[in-house]
Amino acid sequence: MASTAKNNAALSQLGNLYQYLMVLKICLEAPAGAIVNLEQLGDITTADYNYEIKHHENPDHVLVDTHVDFWKTLKNWVENYDLLKPFSNLVLLTSSIVRAESMLGQWNAAVAKDRYGSLRKKADEILSKPGSYKTIISYVQKIYEFDAGYDQDKLACILSRVTIKHSSDGAFKLYEGLVAHIALSAVHVKHRANMVRSLLGMIAIKGVTTPGSWDIERDELHNFLIAQTQEVNNGGVICYPDLERAVCGEDIFRHRCIEQVKFIPYEKQVFSAAQDYYYYTLTVGITAGKDPVVLKEFQNTEKGIGTDLDLDKENSCLEVAKAPINEAALIRASKQLYVNSLRNVRAGGTDGSAEAKKFRRGMLHSYVNTSEFCWRITELDIDD
Repeated sequence: MASTAKNNAALSQLGNLYQYLMVLKICLEAPAGAIVNLEQLGDITTADYNYEIKHHENPDHVLVDTHVDFWKTLKNWVENYDLLKPFSNLVLLTSSIVRAESMLGQWNAAVAKDRYGSLRKKADEILSKPGSYKTIISYVQKIYEFDAGYDQDKLACILSRVTIKHSSDGAFKLYEGLVAHIALSAVHVKHRANMVRSLLGMIAIKGVTTPGSWDIERDELHNFLIAQTQEVNNGGVICYPDLERAVCGEDIFRHRCIEQVKFIPYEKQVFSAAQDYYYYTLTVGITAGKDPVVLKEFQNTEKGIGTDLDLDKENSCLEVAKAPINEAALIRASKQLYVNSLRNVRAGGTDGSAEAKKFRRGMLHSYVNTSEFCWRITELDIDD
């Protein structure tokens, strides 16, 4: 029987996901006022640390002395020597293990002079056999390509600041550690995985909105965590910032709830209604999964929204009946019913975030999707 094929695309993305997990861990443990940046001067930077992150799925992966992870990272630090002057610590953080007797295994305990000597010896070995080290030869050459702006002393300065943090938890263990992190101790255990998912979404969306300066403020993340904890502990729903920008497919526009908005007719509200409904369905999918108890809670809330919606429509019909009834008046009343109902349902809940408002609007659309409710007010509704 053929072995299961590796999904190389998925594995390549695991390194990026590992980076987000590490950023979240750093933020949860950072002091007040700290700022963590992604991708600007390295994989991760803080006030004093510049991290290059290397993740390998295999827990037994060895970072040998001639591995590309080490030499390419060192080459990057050399090329950015001036930019990296403010950082007192340059850290190669890797899930790989090292052999104690190797150069990299003895690296952290060695003084700067010994580091330079052992690295020079290893470089000479590599440069003497270029055919045997094709993947790293260009990086080694770049490291020792001294010129007027970069010399032996600067290389020694870089090496003195380098730490190899090896044998770090792999992606899954790191994720499990975050779910059990003390910073989430106020969150009920059944919600912690979703809370981590929400916090990771906040980090990811920062890369979309501010790609030039992907800064994660520790205080902003902690305040978001506190607000979300209060919301879920009060019976609300955790929000997922990255889903805010999720793009819905054409099939969403064929759902009954969206068709009803078109039937008002209120075309300019169709797209936002589809986005809200899509966000809600994604959020429920993440929050509830296949848990029948949680799904029942959502259904009960939708039923309560539906009861209010039916009363709103009855009140609108009574208002319309006070004046002469014509097509324009009915359309205007239908639009007012729609706008007022969305505003009222949005005002509920303790969390005033954009995601929470979007979720509550989506819940209203979900009720319409599974009921016989119609936004459009007709003469038959007035007669009833």
